[in-house]
Amino acid sequence: MLGEKINAGAVLNLASLEVPSGKTKDFVKAVSEVTDAQKVLIVGAEFTEETYRAERNLTTIKLQTAEEVNVEEILFFDVVVIVDDALETLAKRTA
Repeated sequence: MLGEKINAGAVLNLASLEVPSGKTKDFVKAVSEVTDAQKVLIVGAEFTEETYRAERNLTTIKLQTAEEVNVEEILFFDVVVIVDDALETLAKRTA
């Protein structure tokens, strides 16, 4: 499934994602700089409490750790953004 999304150009890579302000509008701005997709799954090794707070009011963007992400989530979202720190964990899980 992830391979199909990669081939379709629906998997993007991001060096890091942090929203120190904890504000939803700052989070939306950061995500919109990466993609204009309606439903976005962001996978990272971990996120700060402020970043989680900024995301919590949104229904079309979801933060998920590489340890907890599942196939259903990958299929549901239009675009998957993988933060660099999650790549190693995802590689181990999918090997």
